[in-house]
Amino acid sequence: MKLASVVLLSIALLSACQQEPKNFEPTEHLSQQNLDSLKRRILPYLAKLPPRATNSSKFNPIFDGYYDGLMEQFQWRALWPNNDGSYFFLIDRPAPSLYQKRIAIAGKLSFLPDGFEISSYEEAFWTFKMTEDELSQKSMLLFDLYVDGKPLDAYLPMNSEEEFIEFPDALNRYDAETRQWRFGSEPIEAK
Repeated sequence: MKLASVVLLSIALLSACQQEPKNFEPTEHLSQQNLDSLKRRILPYLAKLPPRATNSSKFNPIFDGYYDGLMEQFQWRALWPNNDGSYFFLIDRPAPSLYQKRIAIAGKLSFLPDGFEISSYEEAFWTFKMTEDELSQKSMLLFDLYVDGKPLDAYLPMNSEEEFIEFPDALNRYDAETRQWRFGSEPIEAK
């Protein structure tokens, strides 16, 4: 009888200690209005440059119409608040392809204390082009590892035979200071 009580108590304790799965649903963490506003604020980082824009001019209000026209193409996949007040994000967009494919982009951002202006922004990875089903599975696996601070090295293109992460790779890296992907020392524009 004592052994059965110990076993039941152990099972109860293990069940209580198991961590609840994270709810990455973006609307659980920000209102739809704030999500739309945030998406619009990060589009200059995520989208292909507007015609005649440069990386230094891409935030100019003359390009607002261009970015507004792209809002529907980019979709939130996941959002997770960090303990320091920043947010991990996962967003996707269509990718040039003969078939309907998308890529997901994961990163982390934070806001100025007095509002919703972005104070820091960095991208952690871009996935390869994938169908919706494949992207759903792989991007969420990668995002969960990223949020938990676990290494993603096994999913980089030089370490995996299966396509997960396209960037960074052996030649391309994200420069958090300039908020741009770089090939060696040259910035890389969105595809």
